[in-house]
Amino acid sequence: MLAPRGADKARTIVADQVIDGGGLRRDPVTDATPVIRDLLTCGAARLDPLRLSLDTTPDAHVINKTGQPSRCIFEVGPAARGALSEITAIPDIREQTFRLANELLSTGAEAAPGTP
Repeated sequence: MLAPRGADKARTIVADQVIDGGGLRRDPVTDATPVIRDLLTCGAARLDPLRLSLDTTPDAHVINKTGQPSRCIFEVGPAARGALSEITAIPDIREQTFRLANELLSTGAEAAPGTP
């Protein structure tokens, strides 16, 4: 189900993957998008110490509830403001995504489906 913010109705789409580009809103717990809420609920992610965003490593890996970085869940740009408070300018985001893309290419990014 896809329910864009402000839309009257949700619609169903068929997809292999979901990318939630909305990031976090004011309060990451009460205002979280469904994808963020599910990541927190199932333990695949935790909040950063200041509760600004999901906790991430400096190289964009989301950190799970036990403190382990994910091999297949990443957070970039302003959504990662808890770990990288100054990541709001387009050149910085471009550099961050470039580094992540290179990492994914060099590692093959072949984590098993469903494994954080």
